Amino acid sequence: MLSVRISDYCAGTGLHPDTAGKHLSGLPFTGTRARRYALPFALSRLGAKYRFGAATLIERAEDDGNQFIATLPEMPLIEETVAWLERDPAMKNRLSAARRRFFSSLSRSSRGVVNYYRDVPRLWDLIPVASAVLPYVLTGQQDKLPDDWDDFSRCLALLHSTSPRPDDMDLVA
Repeated sequence: MLSVRISDYCAGTGLHPDTAGKHLSGLPFTGTRARRYALPFALSRLGAKYRFGAATLIERAEDDGNQFIATLPEMPLIEETVAWLERDPAMKNRLSAARRRFFSSLSRSSRGVVNYYRDVPRLWDLIPVASAVLPYVLTGQQDKLPDDWDDFSRCLALLHSTSPRPDDMDLVA
């Protein structure tokens, strides 16, 4: 997952660390002394005034190599980020292209889109915050986009699927 520190936020916006801390307050973080904030969440706090800082944040972001798995309490933060991305016409176009590619690839999976039908609204918002897609949506750099969209789309859909688990179903033998 891509993440940034307060110092990265300061470098991108020119804000004092105390002010940057206020911008990021209330966001989930990891670490104690050097807090790391998920880049998608930090972006939504840039607002219109500091939108220019997104390029610096994506350059300075560190990827821990873990797949981002959203929890239900994080969905409002993700929706804020998506709304922030969609305010920029160029980002909105790139986001649309990524979504088309994602769902086209997912439709070719063995389960198909039909099995993920009730997950589509959530997946719609999760696509742009994935570490493989966010740099492209922000800057247009295509080098981090998935090489295999079929695998990427299946993985993201399965990780965030609301399909019942075998333990949740009454299976009759």
